[in-house]
Amino acid sequence: MRTLAVLLIAVVLAARPVVAQEQQAAQAGFASGGFGAPVLKFSQMVDQFATFAGVRGGWVANHRFVVGGGVYALVNTIDTPDLVEPISKFIYAGLELEYIGVYTSPVHYSFLVFAGAGRRWRTDEPDPDHDEVWIIEPALNLELAPATFLRVGVGAGYRFVGRVTSGDTTNGDLSAAFGALTLKLGSF
Repeated sequence: MRTLAVLLIAVVLAARPVVAQEQQAAQAGFASGGFGAPVLKFSQMVDQFATFAGVRGGWVANHRFVVGGGVYALVNTIDTPDLVEPISKFIYAGLELEYIGVYTSPVHYSFLVFAGAGRRWRTDEPDPDHDEVWIIEPALNLELAPATFLRVGVGAGYRFVGRVTSGDTTNGDLSAAFGALTLKLGSF
């Protein structure tokens, strides 16, 4: 118990300079920036491993708030005996809102919420059977800032998918937890 108390006091004392820096930066006035970022997401669909590649970008206001968007696409094919045909394409895009905490620290966190729409194809034919779905993804990220123009992030979240109409899949088959790797380049 004593070790826990000492550890807690050490964390509080270490955080004080970071909080003071944030207060000084907030008093300095409004700051604006932006970034672009390639993203990899690892998840599941229909109980199979799924990898999504994408890009995101955003406008950064006062080093803390991000308004932007992202586009993501399934890069592998999902095929199980339960599916009438494999899922060969799944693409979604939408609005992203992010809050960055302790931004003056070289290691900081962020809360990200994606809200958008997508389409799932079952074949590559000219008039493929598809689902038009909505997607919401809340996520928590941890970012490392090795340079003023670079942020390397790892994160975890959950993909909620709704409005699936295909007979062989449900909203739950396409919804799942995910892990993400992000490389942000820009002005923060």
